[in-house]
Amino acid sequence: MTAPPTSAAPVTASAGPRVGPLVQYALLAGPLLSMLDSSIVNVAAEPIARELRASLTVVQWTVSGYLLALGAGLAGTAFLARRFGTSPAYRASVIAFTGALGALALPAARSAAMERS
Repeated sequence: MTAPPTSAAPVTASAGPRVGPLVQYALLAGPLLSMLDSSIVNVAAEPIARELRASLTVVQWTVSGYLLALGAGLAGTAFLARRFGTSPAYRASVIAFTGALGALALPAARSAAMERS
């Protein structure tokens, strides 16, 4: 028995909007820098621990906490991008990252300045 003929048109895949290579490189830079960042910190964990006179365990816990926060931030940013659009979500993420970096850097700079005095 043969199947009856159908009159439906064949479905073709849409390529979507074309983006230039510069946009593609910019999109790939984020995950690349994230992986590079975590790799550098893990490779340099022992010298960092030695320089800060901290145990390697403390440094590894700090690195793990950083990577956990990074993962949570990525999920939050994906939610914001779907809700408000990619451009506002990107701007908010950069502002939040810069603010958090400054909030963490100030106490470190103060404690380093106190050690030198």
